[in-house]
Amino acid sequence: MPACTTEPIQARSWGSRSRNQPISRSIRRTASVLSRPRAARSRSTLSGSGSGAGVAVVTFRQYGAPGAPPRARALRGLGRCPLGRRETYPYGRVRPTRQGETPRPATPVWCAGAMSSHPVRRLVIHGHERAFVQVGSGPVLLLLHGLGCDHTTWDPVIDRLAEEFTVIAPDLLGHGQSAKPRADYSIGGYANAMRDLLTVLDVETCTVVGHSLGGGVAMQFAYQYPERTERMVLVAPGGIGPEVSPAIRAVTLPFFRQWMGLLTLPGLRHLNGAALRLLSRTGLSHTRDLAEVAAIYDSFRDPAARAAIAHVVRAVIDWRGQVITMADRAYLTAAMPMGVIWGTEDRVIPVSHADIARQIAPGAEVELVPGAGHFPHRDHPEQVARLILDFVRTTAPSTHDRDDWREMLTYGPNLPATRERAGEWPLRPLPRAVRGTRSA
Repeated sequence: MPACTTEPIQARSWGSRSRNQPISRSIRRTASVLSRPRAARSRSTLSGSGSGAGVAVVTFRQYGAPGAPPRARALRGLGRCPLGRRETYPYGRVRPTRQGETPRPATPVWCAGAMSSHPVRRLVIHGHERAFVQVGSGPVLLLLHGLGCDHTTWDPVIDRLAEEFTVIAPDLLGHGQSAKPRADYSIGGYANAMRDLLTVLDVETCTVVGHSLGGGVAMQFAYQYPERTERMVLVAPGGIGPEVSPAIRAVTLPFFRQWMGLLTLPGLRHLNGAALRLLSRTGLSHTRDLAEVAAIYDSFRDPAARAAIAHVVRAVIDWRGQVITMADRAYLTAAMPMGVIWGTEDRVIPVSHADIARQIAPGAEVELVPGAGHFPHRDHPEQVARLILDFVRTTAPSTHDRDDWREMLTYGPNLPATRERAGEWPLRPLPRAVRGTRSA
């Protein structure tokens, strides 16, 4: 059993003072029992007696997750919970398990409506819990998911990639089972978090694969830490052009959190989610990605998730479109292999951005996936996995040279990107005449 700590809970107005007195006694008793060796414990020792309202919240660092359902039973599998009534346990956070039982996540992992198919590990970095999966062996692939998703978005390709590589797929802060604090949700902040995660896992270098928002994080990671980046693979990434779906721009509007709180009320949330999933089965290109949208929408039932997503979006997008771009630093990709994968029917970030990527990073290998939307790794997982594997096999890992990097920064790009002033209409990565042409 992992090490655990007890968290005292301030007595609420559940009754008279005499009814609340068992709280501290129960906490001391549970802490004393759990500090003993496993062999010295007994089921009867942990079981409560009587019908008092004693509360002991046991937080298991490995299995616990902020935001667990309020009725989580903290002592499940270790004996009867020391509570007289189920309703008087409002702040339980985790679900310890019986000896030999496979631990279950404290909260469901949502993306495309599926639970994680791989064991979820957790680390606490800077006081915030980070959830991730790590499978396979060999050189490291770091898979970064998109806005509102989590590591399960990569489930269709993880097993294939893990046959040849060590795959690390984290939940970004504010997503999935990772913590959702009031914190830095900028692209640079996410890049720093990935550096820290890799450092804790004793990974020096890796190939970074990012989808959508994760693509922007991958580019920022490669820019900030070129010495730790072997290659970049960008799947329908943000940060190349200004255009983005109106649904994402709507997140930047005032009162988004309040409106989404109403739209995710029970009943209405289930009805809308079912309608989105039904529309996704019509086979129309415009509705192809609605199953994933339904899963993201369902995750917004958590107020902390809504707040975190709003912070993320407002850091990179305004009502006019994407604000952050890699266009002015794309010339640095000359020192690093870069692959781009895009679905031809992407309605979230238009496939025309693939042409921009071709021109601002001439050395990039751009591949289009016919019949795929914004989630090509879910629409055509075999093809996308093959493209990633082929790219890694056929390119040599980047080796950072400080002198070369200094020279590129000194002389800058051959074709400077067009930039508007702050507050003006979104920037165009290239002059329109250049943007309209296609490279051979």
